[in-house]
Amino acid sequence: MTVPESSEPEFRVVLPVIDDPEAFLEAVYRVVLAIPPGRVMSYGGVAAAMGTRAARQVGAIMSRQGNDLPWWRVIRADGTLPTHLAEAALEYWEAEGTALRRLGGHPRPAKSAFVTRVEAVFETKTAPHA
Repeated sequence: MTVPESSEPEFRVVLPVIDDPEAFLEAVYRVVLAIPPGRVMSYGGVAAAMGTRAARQVGAIMSRQGNDLPWWRVIRADGTLPTHLAEAALEYWEAEGTALRRLGGHPRPAKSAFVTRVEAVFETKTAPHA
């Protein structure tokens, strides 16, 4: 007998209303910083948590500004990273206890390491007082 997955979110994140590029960047940072150690999300998963389908934009932000973030927790949907990051990521994954699998001798996070349920709550904008 299989036990159904819980529908409870794995983490909750408060996001800004995404109405301009700066708010999009802030939302990416908040989601990525909220990914628990030992877990990963795909670029598309980060975008989905933000209520968008903009996985490529998430990837662009991670490639340009991801050094300030736990970049090893955001990977391609197939579990890979760009080749030049894979070795460094392995050190982080092992240190955090990320569940790994080996395909063709290359380690990548196992399916069980992926975050699948995120609760995003959007901040409300308040009108300036007169």
